[in-house]
Amino acid sequence: MPPVDRLAPNRGALAELARLGRWSEANNAALEAVRLLQSEPTGVIAAELADLVYVAGGPRPGQSPPAGERLIVPDERAIAMQALSVVNRIGELDEAVEAAETALSSPGRWEVGTFWYAVLALVYADQLESAREHCARAVHNASRSSSERHRHAAAVLHARVAFLTGDSVTAANRFTGLLAAGVHSQQHGLAVAWTVAALVDLGALEDAGDLLRRNGLTGPLEDEGDRAEVLWSRGLLHEAVDRPQAAFEDFMACGRELLKRSVINPAVIPWRSAAARNAYAVERRDISLALAREEVVEANRWGAPNPIGRALGVDALITDSYEGVDPLHTAAALLETGGANADLRALWYDFGAKLSLDRHFAEGEQALSAARDLAARSRNRFWVDRIDTALRNWGEGGSYRELSRQDFRVAYLARLGFGNKDIAGRLHVSLRTVELCLSTVYRKLGIAGRGGLRSVLFPPL
Repeated sequence: MPPVDRLAPNRGALAELARLGRWSEANNAALEAVRLLQSEPTGVIAAELADLVYVAGGPRPGQSPPAGERLIVPDERAIAMQALSVVNRIGELDEAVEAAETALSSPGRWEVGTFWYAVLALVYADQLESAREHCARAVHNASRSSSERHRHAAAVLHARVAFLTGDSVTAANRFTGLLAAGVHSQQHGLAVAWTVAALVDLGALEDAGDLLRRNGLTGPLEDEGDRAEVLWSRGLLHEAVDRPQAAFEDFMACGRELLKRSVINPAVIPWRSAAARNAYAVERRDISLALAREEVVEANRWGAPNPIGRALGVDALITDSYEGVDPLHTAAALLETGGANADLRALWYDFGAKLSLDRHFAEGEQALSAARDLAARSRNRFWVDRIDTALRNWGEGGSYRELSRQDFRVAYLARLGFGNKDIAGRLHVSLRTVELCLSTVYRKLGIAGRGGLRSVLFPPL
């Protein structure tokens, strides 16, 4: 028989507050509900905490607790939930970090929920080194623990932090091992999503797609508890295999899911910037610009380095405001401060290619070389090879130097599958211009028709 959900009325009221955009009220009411539950002598099951504060991999409404897992919520869990609540609604950065560190330095820090909420709060607050240290200690302690939940939670977060700090090789190996051995059911969908993100960063796109299919995560996802995270990773895969429209739709659906759960902070998932990139790719420029600018506003409201750096980088690429190099250097400095090496590598790569496209070859080579150094340090062979190819193509005598922005733009839309007439309409040029551009690309790059466009490393256009 399913457990009685004592907070069902509260949960409905919270959802309505979130729908009205009254996010601060919703989160304050959620924390008050937790405090009320703490005073109950009959204990609290994990499902009763579901949806009070959004957390990836958190409890789900209606779950029956495994034997022995009925518990009274410890004070530390409420403190960790408070930290995550502040993160979600874009509150005070120092307040979130202080609450998370308080929970993780308390006697109850090894309680699974306390640890999970607090570490994620640190991650979203750009305290990646602190999160890594807490995870490493937890993995060491969990290896001696009889609790499967404890072992799985520590290992999953340890792998995730490795990915966020740019070590996709270690992250993918850890996640793959965890999934093979069996992850606790509550974190399984999340572990799959995070594994897919790591595989995409390593260029293992077929493996990423197979993993989603094997776990039934290619469809609507109505029953998936971690729907936002799955949509995010699925969008990354769509983007990597040149399906920008599908990527845009998944990123926007991810955003709707987060907003429904009172999450407006781009530090949690930067869905607006990702959607903006893909809207730009299919010539939806107004939507792209609006999303990118909104991300900059929300990131600055929160104030942490990584979301601001990501947002500024995408906005500069879309608006072509990178030639003065200030947006580039500002974004790079912020990402370096926050320790987001994968994001920093992608930023240098994108700007290197785009600077080269605009004939700033020396600056472009410098940026691409910076990206290569980061890829080599993280042992990411896929990105090292990709950047080496870009350096050759854009270097002295390289074939890409002979193509214009319009040549690349026409060729990219052709690679996406658009016909010549559609391309002419989207770019507001003549059909003859499209034909001439494609002919130039084929001749200069030595490729035979549209099939050869798969090998082209297109700059951000």
